[in-house]
Amino acid sequence: MNTNLTKPICALLTAALALAALGCKPTAETDRSAVEIITAGTQHTSYTEPARQPALPDVSPVPPMKSSDAAMNSILEDAEITRQIREKFDKDPELQAANILVSTKDYVVLLEGIVRKPETSMRAQQIAEETPKVLSVINRLQVMPIAISPAD
Repeated sequence: MNTNLTKPICALLTAALALAALGCKPTAETDRSAVEIITAGTQHTSYTEPARQPALPDVSPVPPMKSSDAAMNSILEDAEITRQIREKFDKDPELQAANILVSTKDYVVLLEGIVRKPETSMRAQQIAEETPKVLSVINRLQVMPIAISPAD
């Protein structure tokens, strides 16, 4: 290799690496200068204009909410709704004694289990419906009164 070209090529590569590390992109002017430096002292000094790249659209710095983020938010809010309803049931002696399973999915509350009176079922549904963020309540509570056996 020609020693006259070694130093300019090393300088050019060092400058290119430094610019790349800073995030700079080459332009037509820097490309032309590089070609002139590399080809200095050689027999050919041809230059080809680089193809122009279309401008990129301006991108917002805030990423949009991912669907997984929305799903996680829904799961957390569903858990909070269930907790609030259970807390209210625990304060009501009749509902506390009942065997009621509360679950929430997509802001819809499902009540399942067995209660002794229709009024207990209606009370549980009312409490669930009055809880913030609840869209609807599915009441699958079964009413099974206590059977009283006749005295012998």
